[in-house]
Amino acid sequence: MKISTKLTIGISALSAILILVAALLFWVSFRVSELILEVEKLPELQSKFGTLTIQHYAWAEALGVGTMLMKKPFTKALDPTKCDLGKWYYSYSPPNFLKEPFEKLEEPHKLIHASGAKIVEAINRGDVETATKIYQEETTPNLEKVRNYLTDMRLKTKEKVDQNLISINSSINNLKNIVIIVFSVLILLTIFVAYFFVIKPLKSSFSQLIAVADAVSRGDFSIIKDK
Repeated sequence: MKISTKLTIGISALSAILILVAALLFWVSFRVSELILEVEKLPELQSKFGTLTIQHYAWAEALGVGTMLMKKPFTKALDPTKCDLGKWYYSYSPPNFLKEPFEKLEEPHKLIHASGAKIVEAINRGDVETATKIYQEETTPNLEKVRNYLTDMRLKTKEKVDQNLISINSSINNLKNIVIIVFSVLILLTIFVAYFFVIKPLKSSFSQLIAVADAVSRGDFSIIKDK
């Protein structure tokens, strides 16, 4: 086999390995980028759950203290789709890890607002006793359920952030290991290709040339005829 043919085979093999490695490195880098983008968005979502929890306690306080005790008009949303939680809820598509508490949140949230409407109606007709009973039996327990589901989603989001950070670190370490292994393999392959496809054939050719030159110097031209 000619040296040029051997070199072509060797270079082709190295090129194929480099293409495979480049594809693998691209996939790992892409996955790390995805995880980083997700991690950047999740803390904002965590904060959102905390804010929504506080807002609904403020809603309940305005109802219980402001309207029931101080007889102030209730100005907050009675429609569960009009409050901040409702606006967010009906415009948000949760990821899989939040679906269970997200779906459970809807019913108690509706019941809170329904109880608010009944309480306002009872207060307007002067029936404080009925309003108090509704607040204790419907508003408070459903408010607690809403708080629990929002807290559950906040904690699950934190867990997801932690998992993604672990995955990012793992992917980066894998990337480092891949680079080290690949460069080690490439160095070994380069040495192998250089020796068997270049150095060894050249050494053989030089040996033949030296043998020819030595024979010619002795006046033996038969070796040239043989060649």
